[in-house]
Amino acid sequence: MDNFTLRLAKLVQRAYDPAFDTDPHGVDITDLGFTPAEILWATDPGGDSVPYGIIATDNGHGTVVALRGTESGVEWAADADAMLVSCNWAPGCLVHKGFYQIAETLRTSKGVFADVALSGGGFLSVAGHSLGAALATILATRMSAKQLVSLAGPRSGCQAFAALGLARIGLVARLVIPGDVVPTLPPPFPLPFRHVGDAIELQKPAIRDTLECRHSIATYLNAMDPSLPLGAECVL
Repeated sequence: MDNFTLRLAKLVQRAYDPAFDTDPHGVDITDLGFTPAEILWATDPGGDSVPYGIIATDNGHGTVVALRGTESGVEWAADADAMLVSCNWAPGCLVHKGFYQIAETLRTSKGVFADVALSGGGFLSVAGHSLGAALATILATRMSAKQLVSLAGPRSGCQAFAALGLARIGLVARLVIPGDVVPTLPPPFPLPFRHVGDAIELQKPAIRDTLECRHSIATYLNAMDPSLPLGAECVL
């Protein structure tokens, strides 16, 4: 696994830090080699404004975005809202309703929507885990990102959207661990949900064989770099 992709995955993990929910600007990322720029907020299905991700810069790689996954009950409801709806910036494309509704509200602390805040050009990389991977896929497609790193990402749209993502995004790394159920959802039938990019299968670490452990961001990081710790609840 290349160093930059691993660093992006570590940055995603920082968005899961418990302190991120209460003081997102206080979560240190400089030890990962990134310079913090902004926090991305969104409106969750309950109507609350909550922090979802980090915007940072990196010498040699431009702007990076890292988005966390599901943390609350209302976010689980968004995950389950698996209808296909029209995408207002991609004619002919259908996207997952729950993911799309959150993605469309992504904005900085100053209220600048993500598509405007990230429109300055240059190299843009977007990464996310679980729900965050779906949001990252939608954002990377909209912004024609140079790189997308999807960790345990679910399907986020129809075949036309998947084709658009592949056409617009420079490099797609869709990482999955065998036995993780989330990348198999929503199923491709009866609604025609499709992935953006082919799966890159990671070797599953020696972990407790539970749905949570197979899906954990810590498990994915350990699969990418075995020197990184597993979550305590997943250690055999």
